[in-house]
Amino acid sequence: MGLTNLAPCFPCQFITALSRQEATPLGLSCDPTSAMVRGVQNGKNSEVVMTSTLIEHLINSLEDNPDDAMCRNAYRFLIESLSVTDIRTRCKIYDYAMNPATFVRVSKSVLGSLLLQELVQRCEPIQLKGFIHLLQKFMVSLSCSRNSAHVMEKIWERMDVISCSLAACSMKGFELSTAVHPIGNHTIQAIIARAHFCGYGPIIHMLSCSEETFRTVVQDRYGHRVLLCALEKMESQLGIEASRGLNRLLDRVAKYVAEMSDVLACHRYGNYVVQRVIVLKGFSQYRLMMAAMFRSKLLWLSQEKFGSHIVQKLLQYGEDEVGYSMMNELLDEYECNSEGMDALEVLMFDQFGNYVLQTMLELAADVLAGRRKGKREWLSRLVYRIICRQSELIPYSSGKTLLAKATAMYGPANKISGIAKSSALVN
Repeated sequence: MGLTNLAPCFPCQFITALSRQEATPLGLSCDPTSAMVRGVQNGKNSEVVMTSTLIEHLINSLEDNPDDAMCRNAYRFLIESLSVTDIRTRCKIYDYAMNPATFVRVSKSVLGSLLLQELVQRCEPIQLKGFIHLLQKFMVSLSCSRNSAHVMEKIWERMDVISCSLAACSMKGFELSTAVHPIGNHTIQAIIARAHFCGYGPIIHMLSCSEETFRTVVQDRYGHRVLLCALEKMESQLGIEASRGLNRLLDRVAKYVAEMSDVLACHRYGNYVVQRVIVLKGFSQYRLMMAAMFRSKLLWLSQEKFGSHIVQKLLQYGEDEVGYSMMNELLDEYECNSEGMDALEVLMFDQFGNYVLQTMLELAADVLAGRRKGKREWLSRLVYRIICRQSELIPYSSGKTLLAKATAMYGPANKISGIAKSSALVN
């Protein structure tokens, strides 16, 4: 019985066939150094002796006749064999997997990917170098396949920082297409996470080489994740790597975001990048730029699903002058709407605006405690307005939360009442 005839029935039937002495025509020996592999068929266990000769025949058959069904069963069989075969036999499997054409083909199938992941996990440093070379050679094509991407991830996990930085050069010319790819973006994120700035910096440089390119990335479902990852990494390295290039690149990305913030603030993906730039340390000029851009738009922005997060972040992380300007605008600079509601009342009963109002309460409390600069009466004014509408707020879960926060800040009801009276005098 030839191997070609046996191959489609890997692994179970093939193992059972071997156990019935049908392996003899293949010239398989039963030497004492061979490993034992257990196969299952019809619910019964059968033990067979696997030799390196069998693995050789199997690999040769895969190379000569890469039939899909046969390959799936063969890959499963090889995975099961890895844990029980000797070093010499495993080396034969590594030699097979490291053939460039074989590596690409095998990595793109489900079971082939699992086989390669297992090989990467078990390989010695000398074999890892071979996998790294293959990753560098086929990085772009492998990045866009779900199964091969898992193989790449395993290789990345075992690579040192220098190897990661060198491998990143293979992405040259394909930065944009990979960054916005549903699977490829994970490869760029892996590079950013593990490489030095000299490795991931050129990629981010290309993604921000022009306003048009940057806009494409920041508004993309996957591209914005790459930028978030890059911003986090670059900020974390500011105090470690005294690199002018890093500072310039981070400044360029932050500037692009600030200049586009009027469009990105309400964008379903871009808003997250705007939020990340707002919390960057040491880039106050861009928070000031955004605050100026949103001037006279805060009430509208506070009622938007994504825009409300931007207003909250600016209130929380903006400089004192930013907080002062925003609080004054929301408290005093809007006229009542057609229903007779002023800005605070609009925020109270809006599904997104009420979160902005809660953040305003927190800022006002910080001012009263001396942690931030501003008007001390902000707190009493806000509490008074909330208490005045408590009967209308209670039916809503957001209203209850708002009242609870006010109560937690000011303690007993009589104290709140006193604040309300003093606020009435102020107003």
